[in-house]
Amino acid sequence: MTDNSFSTKKIILVLSVAFAFIYFLPELGWTEFRWKEGLYSSIALEMNLTRPNTVAHGEVIRSTYPLFPMMVSLVLKLAIPVSMAARFSSVLCVLAITAAIWIAAARAYDIRTAAVSSAFFFSSMVVVEKGIDGYPEFLAFFLLLCAWFSWFTLGIQRGKWNLAWFVSFLFCGSAFYTIGWAALFYFFLPLVFMRRPLSIWS
Repeated sequence: MTDNSFSTKKIILVLSVAFAFIYFLPELGWTEFRWKEGLYSSIALEMNLTRPNTVAHGEVIRSTYPLFPMMVSLVLKLAIPVSMAARFSSVLCVLAITAAIWIAAARAYDIRTAAVSSAFFFSSMVVVEKGIDGYPEFLAFFLLLCAWFSWFTLGIQRGKWNLAWFVSFLFCGSAFYTIGWAALFYFFLPLVFMRRPLSIWS
């Protein structure tokens, strides 16, 4: 085992312990539902994965989208209590975003950069405060991040623009089924400020 691989494993271990300490899973079910957490949990309990409608108490809930409740319903199948399933799903998304940041930074720079950037993300006050809420925003955040990573990696770095647009649209479409039209806005707005050949307007 090389010193570099040993150091990488030690860094990952330290970050994993820090993440587990900050996002202490048993604590997720200690507090009552806030705002729409109960609503998303109710939708997840009644979710039919073959017909993913956002229904709670027999009524269709407007202005909600099915992908996050579908994720929560799958978490419920793991015997996670209803009181913490939505929050646990959100924490999983924070973990997935952290892993995506690690991979991107490690490929672009080195392990130390990956460690600092990923640790900075999951330990920031905003993420710690909002990451334990059972809302769909962090799932949408992860999907949009994947959309942009795919677009830059496949398009800018490798020049495979057709594949880049296809894959990024898949992630962006999934984000649409998580938070609605806001996902399309967040994905396409930066394109307005990009120069050729990344923009069709100039």
